[in-house]
Amino acid sequence: MTEEEGTGITVRAPAAVKLFGEHAVVFGRTCVAVTVGMYAEASLSEPGGPRATISLEDHGIDYELSQSRIADLFAEYKRYEINAYIERNSDIPLQVLPYATIMSRISAEHGIKATGYKVSVRSEIPASKGLGSSAATSTAFALSVFGISGKAVPDHDAIDAARDGERVIHKFGNAGLIDVPATYLGGAVSYSSVDGPRSNPISNLKSILLIDTGTSKDTHEMIPKVREFCASNREVSEELLDGINLCSIAGLEALKGGDMKALGRLMNRNQDLLRSLGVSSEEIDRVADIAIRNCSSGAKLSGKGGGGIVVALDNAKRDLSSPMEAAGYKTYNATITSIGAKHSYNRCINGR
Repeated sequence: MTEEEGTGITVRAPAAVKLFGEHAVVFGRTCVAVTVGMYAEASLSEPGGPRATISLEDHGIDYELSQSRIADLFAEYKRYEINAYIERNSDIPLQVLPYATIMSRISAEHGIKATGYKVSVRSEIPASKGLGSSAATSTAFALSVFGISGKAVPDHDAIDAARDGERVIHKFGNAGLIDVPATYLGGAVSYSSVDGPRSNPISNLKSILLIDTGTSKDTHEMIPKVREFCASNREVSEELLDGINLCSIAGLEALKGGDMKALGRLMNRNQDLLRSLGVSSEEIDRVADIAIRNCSSGAKLSGKGGGGIVVALDNAKRDLSSPMEAAGYKTYNATITSIGAKHSYNRCINGR
């Protein structure tokens, strides 16, 4: 257990990099993500007082909520469409509302009251870059609130409560399908509408190179764009989504079996399909091209697209960071981690 202001726990949740299937996952296809060693944290402490406090350290915000307001939030969240819910609660800072919503659900459905407690959130994961930053903060926050009970949490309850934060942040009911289970479970995680989230073994892949294109788009901008494309081009979009699904299924097997050549080839194919779906960009294509020309076996966007991060398989025999940085791009050599927020939480409560 990590001590914070005399008592409490700190839960760490890793970043999630999408190797296959982003966007297609909201249409029922398979998505695959791996977690890397960048973290969001949420700390629970007990300063006392009649209200619950949400502290967003990266934004310099401390916000207090009474138990009656927490109860009202959940009632409105269940009753109204997401945009109407946000509008009705516009007095709460937009950065705070996702966490307040998570807190309200846990209070209503699990009888865990956060009044008298403070939950502090911070993150080293770059935001709006396709690394699941908001999913990691939402998951760490949800588990910290569950930590008030000092008990183990069923996976489904933890994941769905954290996804409420994603739903509010991205204004989209299916938000967080892959990012939240990935940061919660850790390692290689797949998601499909048939199987739900699943943990998978990884062979050979120890690290990946993340390249920041220097641009970004909001998820709630890109998802409607894809939906509009699919609605207007049904036959073509179905072929693209099915192709991405095949990449995800075969890519997962390559990941399990340690076949790096197949993994890279399938990543490249997935990137081609995402480009046809309309979510790539000139910068993403340029970065991926530099990676391939410098002997990376695979490179693609991660997440919503339109900018953000490109993930590339590094070549042990040739430095890939140098040509990227020479072209003006910031890089992160990210280590794969199998330790998710679930492990962090269980270690905290078992140490009490």
